[in-house]
Amino acid sequence: MITENTIVKVTLGGGEDPMEKLIRLIIERDELLFHVVPELKAEYMLKVGSLEHLVWKKRLELSMAKRRLSLIRSYLNRQEEPDSESIEETIRFEYENLLEDLKERNEEIKKLVGLISAEKLSQEDTEEIRSLYTKIVKKLHPDLNPDASIADIVLFQKAVEAYKRADIFMIRAIYSSLDFDEPCRVYAESVKAKITELEQQIEIIRSSYPFDKIPFMQDRDAVRERNAELNEMLDSITEDLELVNRTIAEVTA
Repeated sequence: MITENTIVKVTLGGGEDPMEKLIRLIIERDELLFHVVPELKAEYMLKVGSLEHLVWKKRLELSMAKRRLSLIRSYLNRQEEPDSESIEETIRFEYENLLEDLKERNEEIKKLVGLISAEKLSQEDTEEIRSLYTKIVKKLHPDLNPDASIADIVLFQKAVEAYKRADIFMIRAIYSSLDFDEPCRVYAESVKAKITELEQQIEIIRSSYPFDKIPFMQDRDAVRERNAELNEMLDSITEDLELVNRTIAEVTA
């Protein structure tokens, strides 16, 4: 009879040890989230993403400019002097969510630019990080160690952050600080559910952005056509924005 305190020693269908499968899925999920996804996002940004962001930003500027013109005309229709401070406050309030979105997009692009310009690790160092991180996960991950202490969890969080940054020196330091004499404890009653959860997470990741953009990024003609389309849109929006700004200057002169 399998009880809550039984350490997993049985095998799953196909002969794979459940603990090893759980570890493998945790590493696969983290590799996707922390390395593959950012690299794919960076590739997409280089090909079309930065231009898409610029079009989105210009559209936002145009929408705000049109709203600004509308508010100014409201003052003029009432034969009042436009209150520029009040107008800008109204625009900031009405566009608060979009402006916050713009800020987040800008930060994301900065991170991706940093990723692109960062010095790449050698294949040997990459394999070492993955190997050491796997051992750290096995030792410290809360899903694999129900009895983990607060100190263990904090140390594991530091390891996760180091893995995100591909900080080989921190990974080495954390690994060197651990005692691997104690066996990893995974209880049989919970392991199947954790495996199912991880498999679902991985499936969602692989079916979402930026993975869904891979066929597009591999199609040079599609990328070229999209860039041409975006440049046309950008030119049109820029012309409209210049017209609205000229109109604002004229009505407030």
